[in-house]
Amino acid sequence: MLYYIIQFFVSVIFVISAAVKVISFESFSQTVLKIGISAYLTRFVSVVVILLEFLGAFLILFESTRMIGGIVLQFLLCSFALVAIRMIRIGQKVSCNCFGSLTQDRLDYRLTLRIFFLSLLNMTVLLYEGQLGINLLSLSENINLMFLSLGIFGCYILLKVFTETFLRFERGKKI
Repeated sequence: MLYYIIQFFVSVIFVISAAVKVISFESFSQTVLKIGISAYLTRFVSVVVILLEFLGAFLILFESTRMIGGIVLQFLLCSFALVAIRMIRIGQKVSCNCFGSLTQDRLDYRLTLRIFFLSLLNMTVLLYEGQLGINLLSLSENINLMFLSLGIFGCYILLKVFTETFLRFERGKKI
């Protein structure tokens, strides 16, 4: 069951990420422009990233397409990590826009560590030797896994907001 939890969690993360990018498309496109993509290709690259996130998140859920979905997501994660490392090296402070206004992440080492962790989770699903897919579970099990994944993500967001607020308060800034 642990592998199903990981599978759903990875999928939910990418669905949320893609959905928020659609909602705040202009902001995401500005981030793509700031990382060095030409203005001519910014909108195209933004759309491709969003589509690949949705596609990978969907494909990873089914046994017959799990490998393709995992590879798509791994490609995205490696690309995100390389962009973050490049921005760190050139010293450019760019908002990552991973989850839009839900988080205020920057392309930095902490983000790179989170990408690495998510990559490990994705590789777990990708390399799992048994059968793994939502078509192998009952509807109630799928619903439970979806809400568990959403709950884990929600706890992450709440913890992140709390720590950011606490750090600002500790530094003497207004909340």
